[in-house]
Amino acid sequence: MNGTFTKQDLEKIKTDFEKQGRSYFCQNLRHYS
Repeated sequence: MNGTFTKQDLEKIKTDFEKQGRSYFCQNLRHYS
């Protein structure tokens, strides 16, 4: 990924954050960056 998020990426991140919680999100941040 080139450092910018598409709308779809942002929706996935938002969904993952809400579904899995902050710890999961932080643990998996490297997948989005």
